Amino acid sequence: PEIALTAQTVQRFSSRFEKIAVMHSGLTAAQRNVQWQKIKSGDADVVIGARSAVFAPLARPGLIVVDEEHEPSYKQDTAPRYNGRDVAIKRAQLCNAHCILGSATPSLETLFNCRGKKHFNVVHLPKRVMDLAFPEMKLVDLREGFFTRDGVNLISEPLAEHLKETIAKNEQAILLLNRRGYSNFVFCPSCRHTLHCRNCDVTLTFHKSKRAAYDRMRTVTGKHINYGYAVCHYCLAQTLVPEKCPLCGKGMAMIGLGSQRLEEELAKKFPQA
Repeated sequence: PEIALTAQTVQRFSSRFEKIAVMHSGLTAAQRNVQWQKIKSGDADVVIGARSAVFAPLARPGLIVVDEEHEPSYKQDTAPRYNGRDVAIKRAQLCNAHCILGSATPSLETLFNCRGKKHFNVVHLPKRVMDLAFPEMKLVDLREGFFTRDGVNLISEPLAEHLKETIAKNEQAILLLNRRGYSNFVFCPSCRHTLHCRNCDVTLTFHKSKRAAYDRMRTVTGKHINYGYAVCHYCLAQTLVPEKCPLCGKGMAMIGLGSQRLEEELAKKFPQA
C-alpha cells in the first residue's frame, strides 16, 4: 500500500522474476510512460506498485494480490473516488482472475464477505514468515492493584516483573501509550470545574516542564502550581495551571495518565534503566 515499500518488494521479486514493471504516483511523467508502455506491450510478467497499479494495462491478468488490504491508503478521497482493493476484486471478476487479499488484521468488509459470500474463501497461515515464533500475549486488568496504600500504581505487577526480567537480560522494552503530556485534564474535585481551551472548548492536557522555565514565567504571572502548562492539543494554546479553582477557590487536581507521568514512574521504579 505504501510507495516507500516498493523498492523493497521489487528487490524480492527480482530474484525470481525477470520481467518486472513498477507503477506508482512517485514516478515522473516520463518514467510512468515507460512503465506503462512496457506493461501494455506485454514485456512485463509482474507489476508492482501502490494504489494506481490496479489500473495497469495487463492484457491477461491471472492473479491480483492486495497486500495489507485493510490499509486506508487504498482509498482515494479526491475525484475519481475509489477503493483500490474493491477495484482489484472487480477487475479480477471481469478478467476471470484470482484475487488474494492479504492481511493479519482484515477489514470488516472483507470479514463479512468471507463469511457471507460463496466466491470468497479464507486461507489461514498456521506459521509466520520464516517460521518466526508468535509473541506471547497477555491481557492484564489494570483495575487490579491500581490503588495501593502508597497511592496510585501506574505500572501493574505483571508489567513490572517483565520489565525487571528484560532489564536483567540487558535487553530493551517498548511501552506504547497513546496519550501525550502528564495528565489528561485538570479539574476541581469540589465543583467539578475543568480547564477548557478558550478557542476550541476542549479539555486542556497538563504538560510538565523544566522548573527553570516555570520560575521565569511565575515571576510574571503570579502563583501557580505543578511546574507545567495546560495545553490544547488542537490549537496548541498554553496556560499555567492555577493553584486554586477560579470558580470555588478550592484546590485543582490532575486526572489521567500521560506519557510524561509514565516516564516519571518508570524512572522511580527502574533508575538503572
